[in-house]
Amino acid sequence: MLRFLPIDASMDLKAFSCEEEPLTTYFHRFALGNHKKGIATCVVCQNEDDRIVGYYAFSMAQVAKDSLLPEAA
Repeated sequence: MLRFLPIDASMDLKAFSCEEEPLTTYFHRFALGNHKKGIATCVVCQNEDDRIVGYYAFSMAQVAKDSLLPEAA
């Protein structure tokens, strides 16, 4: 059975990979931080072994990094 949950630091995030390297890189480097900062919402899909098998991230708008306050960047 698959579960969809908000991303959380207690999950084994580094074990996730997919065929599209930019998606894996985003997940490893930015998904949790962007979720915590409210820049994007990231939901992971876990299998019955708690392994992350997919994710989606969404936001209401695109934000240019240079327009963020220093504490949000």
